[in-house]
Amino acid sequence: MKNLTAAEVAVLLRTLHACPGAREWADGKDLRTIWTTCERGDWLLWLLRKMVGTKGWPELPQVISACCDCADLARLYIKDDVVLATFDHCQKTTRKWTRGEATISEVRAAADVAYAAAYAADAAVTAAAAAAAAAAYAAAAADAYAAYAAAYAAAAAVTAAAAAARNISLQNSADIVRRAVNLTFEQKEGGQ
Repeated sequence: MKNLTAAEVAVLLRTLHACPGAREWADGKDLRTIWTTCERGDWLLWLLRKMVGTKGWPELPQVISACCDCADLARLYIKDDVVLATFDHCQKTTRKWTRGEATISEVRAAADVAYAAAYAADAAVTAAAAAAAAAAYAAAAADAYAAYAAAYAAAAAVTAAAAAARNISLQNSADIVRRAVNLTFEQKEGGQ
């Protein structure tokens, strides 16, 4: 993949309507630097989802698989057995979809059940289980915002405890995304 210059990244993020915080953080950075240093998994997933279908970028199933990996971070915070079972089923169904082994209708149904179970439980459980539902909805959704919801939902599961925990969760999500989606950039002449 071509490494975009800082100026090209600025145009891209503006064109894609990236949030002001992401645009400010990315200012002056080329794409390779952004990909390797961003500590916000939700931003990386957002960018990946927006770029699906663009030459050199991952396809949707790979992006959704990364969403599921991020949503797995929330599993530790689910104490309710029913919610945990629906979370696991939702994750399993969504992962099956990424391999072509489940339909979007099955993914939507699993996400609806997981979200309903989480909603019926207490608020802390809701945030954690919503992470799995977000990954599933991302697979089924046409809009780009759903894809990064899984990483953000995983972070939201620990937000109630502390802002620092949220940041750690987002950093962990960023590392997970980079492992799941290995973007390789063309080398410029001269080894850069």
